[in-house]
Amino acid sequence: MKKKSKKYQKPRHPWNWQNLAKEKSLRQDYGLKNKKEIWKAESRVRKYRKIARQIIGEEETETQEKREKFLKKLRKQGLIRKNGQIDDILSMTTKDYLERRLQTLAWRKGYGKTPKQARQLITHGHIKVNGRKTTKPGMIISKKDEDTIDWYKQPIEHAESDKKPKKETRKQTTTEQQRKKPEKPEETKEVEKTKEKETESESEYQKIVKENIPEVKKKAKKFTEEEYKELLEAEQENKDRKTLKNWIEKQIEKQGE
Repeated sequence: MKKKSKKYQKPRHPWNWQNLAKEKSLRQDYGLKNKKEIWKAESRVRKYRKIARQIIGEEETETQEKREKFLKKLRKQGLIRKNGQIDDILSMTTKDYLERRLQTLAWRKGYGKTPKQARQLITHGHIKVNGRKTTKPGMIISKKDEDTIDWYKQPIEHAESDKKPKKETRKQTTTEQQRKKPEKPEETKEVEKTKEKETESESEYQKIVKENIPEVKKKAKKFTEEEYKELLEAEQENKDRKTLKNWIEKQIEKQGE
């Protein structure tokens, strides 16, 4: 038997913290089973972008049919708008692809209170598309079949959500970010004022001592013997770091010599 080739490509740097954070948020937002589903989506989007770049690089007379056929396919799948062009394909993201999965669309329509519950309903055979039962949550649904998503046979009790979650648009996210932070109560304001007064009353040595040891050493390189003594007193009041105390004591001895 012929060995099946992988439908995805793993990231080059899997332990990069930015990639890990991104993958974690996608798994939570879309209720994905594992990271393979993210990698599949990324590989598919990468493939579409590659085809779009090839079409742009070729002459228009040769690629007119190819261009229209490719755009028609992506428009049917709902990955780009009705009037979407090649530029829309180049700006496509992984989220755009994940939004067209059956799991996401079923959850958005209210079949399941969470994305994970929507996935469970699909895998257990409670959802049908275009009149046929399907058990593949990763199935890409075309615009034509989107409205045919429904319960298979009888609806499941306590599985329908009252409020159907809507897809966040860019305008909504920007308005949420622009929202003002709630005003702090008077008590917290008073506490902050007292803290500010305390920091103002602190001596320079106490401020220096609050920093890391290498930073303290940098600032205290050209101190006099008296200044080192004041720094030692501030260190004894605030923190108990033997390494810094020993270093300051050595500097005082050097100054005394």
